[in-house]
Amino acid sequence: MSERFSSDKRALTLDALRGVVMILMAYRHAEIFLTSYVTHPEMWGGVMPDLTFGVQYWTRFFGHMCPTGFFFLMGVGMTLFARSRIRRGWTNWQISSFFIKRGALLVLFQFVILNPLWYFDNPSRVYPDHVSVWFYFGVLFSLGMSFMLNSLILRFNSLLVLAVSFLVIIGTQFIMPDPAMFDNQFSILSRVLYIAGQTGHTLVLFPVLPWLGFTGLGILFGRLFIANRDSAYRLSLPFGLACVTLFLLFRFSGGFGNFRPYAGGDWQLLFYISKHPPSLAYVSITFGEIFLLIWILSKIEHGSWRMFIEPLGVYGRCSLFFYITHIFLFACMGQIFFRSGAGLLWMFIAWLMIIVAMYPICKWYGQFKRRKPEHSLWRFF
Repeated sequence: MSERFSSDKRALTLDALRGVVMILMAYRHAEIFLTSYVTHPEMWGGVMPDLTFGVQYWTRFFGHMCPTGFFFLMGVGMTLFARSRIRRGWTNWQISSFFIKRGALLVLFQFVILNPLWYFDNPSRVYPDHVSVWFYFGVLFSLGMSFMLNSLILRFNSLLVLAVSFLVIIGTQFIMPDPAMFDNQFSILSRVLYIAGQTGHTLVLFPVLPWLGFTGLGILFGRLFIANRDSAYRLSLPFGLACVTLFLLFRFSGGFGNFRPYAGGDWQLLFYISKHPPSLAYVSITFGEIFLLIWILSKIEHGSWRMFIEPLGVYGRCSLFFYITHIFLFACMGQIFFRSGAGLLWMFIAWLMIIVAMYPICKWYGQFKRRKPEHSLWRFF
């Protein structure tokens, strides 16, 4: 959920991509807070979600790209921010200090703001299997940790960043327990580091290590973007197609890269992939979607339809503000209007209302924070 911090002309493609991710994420959150159709998260073991509702199946699938987009675009933003601040005379320590503060703030927001909101609504409906959770480690926690830890490798050469990124992504596949051990009470430390799941009153959906690599790959794409923006956009098409091809290879091979192998038969099971933590099948298909969207949006940005994606950029430029605000609004709506759970039609209407209402709010906030000095706390949002 990072933002592009630069005095240069902003790249509408990247802002619009972040906007797409935010809108898809908001739809998923509307399902969680407002409906009675909440399903299990896609874990590395245990029960998989029952996605027999058609629309929900595809919104869930395309929504898979949201965390990938958050971490990847954060890495891109870190690279662009560092470049712009070096031009303004910032030292490496000032840049690293900014990232560490920002990361710590995200971790704080997870536990102080977001966690109370997740359980402000009826918890037995929002997370039917996790009513006893006291400590939840969600996406903001992992984003914050990735901010801080990736600031340490930001000045490494590209080959080393690539090696570290691949190591944590692929290494997770080797060190994960067998899915038959899903219900074991693993240590809290192992949960936070790489084994998603619940131990006692602690629930971890976004462990730190596997997602670090997503941000590292974003750092590399940011360097490619700085070197040649047009080339970065152009290469996104073969990158995306290669990732989709890898996904098919992983799934049809049924072995390495799948915490939940595809055994054939029902084609819908092909897209039942582990998100917590991300399997290589998940990594490949979501990066495929991200890169293909970058290529498509870049074509629109430089074409006659540019005006149609500019509103997406408004959302994308205020991503953290959007994230916190929309969670608050959905939590309130669920508590006040839909305590027994809304049908999908009413959920869709409520989601659309929130998206429309957030546009002028995000536009105002974007203008507000641009008027603030570089070191202002408002710039963190």
